[in-house]
Amino acid sequence: MSEERYWFEDVPEDQRYWFLTQWGMPPNLEDPPQRQQTPPAGLEEEVAQIEAFKERADAVGFGVSALSPPWWTEAGSKWVHDPEGPEYLEAPMLYTTRKRAEEELRQMEAREPEMYLNLVERHGAADVDEAFDNTAPLRAMWLDRDTLLSQLEECDFLCVMVDDRLRLRQDFMEELKNAD
Repeated sequence: MSEERYWFEDVPEDQRYWFLTQWGMPPNLEDPPQRQQTPPAGLEEEVAQIEAFKERADAVGFGVSALSPPWWTEAGSKWVHDPEGPEYLEAPMLYTTRKRAEEELRQMEAREPEMYLNLVERHGAADVDEAFDNTAPLRAMWLDRDTLLSQLEECDFLCVMVDDRLRLRQDFMEELKNAD
């Protein structure tokens, strides 16, 4: 791993926004065959710098590429309001501390055996086992305020849940812009 220090490593803990996401290799691919690609001539240094950045970001949990706009489908925890009728609402969950994110992760993992049995009952063991084997594990990751704001600007969801408080995405973005 590179010895170079990146800007995101200096982001104070109190300025990090945490989330859960599927990250890493699924269990059935934990030891994938290694492909060595030769960078195009003249780009070896740039490719090496990008790889070093990605490796360091992964090591410290900086999730700059972990969520994809416009819906953050990779978000591992979402608040859902699903009443009878057309008022369905889904909001990705964010946490202002690592501790809160990791506690949510532990709670989700504690519910996993019951969820697994319910899914087996509905879909059969073979299909559920295959799905679990092809799903990357959940991990707590974070973004700094400016990166989060940039990500939110590209999203289409209406709300976000921040520390158990439902917020309109636009209002939360304004709050992030005015923070300092």
